[in-house]
Amino acid sequence: MDLEALSELLDGHSNSFVTAIRWQAEHDRVLDIEYEDPKLLNVRHRCEITCTWVKECDVSVGFFDSLQYLSEHPLLLPHFGPQGSLFFSSSPSSPESVIVRAQAAIHSASDGWLDPRSILNGPIGRLLVHLHHGSGLLARGPVPVLDAIASAVGPELPCTVTHGVTFETPLRVLLLNDRSIICRSAVLSQKC
Repeated sequence: MDLEALSELLDGHSNSFVTAIRWQAEHDRVLDIEYEDPKLLNVRHRCEITCTWVKECDVSVGFFDSLQYLSEHPLLLPHFGPQGSLFFSSSPSSPESVIVRAQAAIHSASDGWLDPRSILNGPIGRLLVHLHHGSGLLARGPVPVLDAIASAVGPELPCTVTHGVTFETPLRVLLLNDRSIICRSAVLSQKC
């Protein structure tokens, strides 16, 4: 069985658990999974998912009812493709509305998966000070998200997107409900 087959097997079945998460090697994590057989009542199976070269992990021990292993997802935007910075050089009449529109643009560009705090330049209070002063860094991250912010705030705050590094190592995301592991690869091994 592979991850796609496990995903199909677990789809809609509500009795799956991550029972442990442990390190293996320096950058790898292993998830111990236990799930109920959908065809044989009272039969439980165990497996391991080994994720190599983990970049981010917010999976925790507990229940899940959805498993996906994807090569394209908004969570991968900060890890693949062009990255950059978004600068501004004038003071907006309403800094608060600029922040609200920037947060909405991030939400829209990432289907709600990226936290605006990971893109915007610091806490809201500090960002408001920068906006009042009239120049500085508004955001840093994936260029498609920065373009969306620039478009959203553009009428009130002209911005410039500068391109930086382009990440080319393809990563994947393993989703368990709304929790994720971003890694180079994930491999399933059946235990029983």
